[in-house]
Amino acid sequence: EHKMGVILARYFRKYTWESQYPLRGFIADFYCAELRLVLEIDGGIHAREDVRQRDSRKVAGLARGGLRVKRYANRMVFRNPMAVVHSLRFVIGLHEQALSRATPLP
Repeated sequence: EHKMGVILARYFRKYTWESQYPLRGFIADFYCAELRLVLEIDGGIHAREDVRQRDSRKVAGLARGGLRVKRYANRMVFRNPMAVVHSLRFVIGLHEQALSRATPLP
């Protein structure tokens, strides 16, 4: 998670990112209120069936609250951080478009 924090601070400083943020009974690895976007960084334990089921409940609970969740494998964050940057730029672009359409004009 530390590496993702570095990525967010370097490439996405336009937004405020909270780490280990409590949301709807869950703890989000990273949360951006402006985008209503949760980032989850998954280590090897997330391959276990019980953890996958818990992750699914977490995503569903956050989605019911109007939040979007993007998951990244911890391995990817460390081995290919620029792929994470490119992916996140795309995801944020989609979120910005959706939010601009959802916000009524004054």
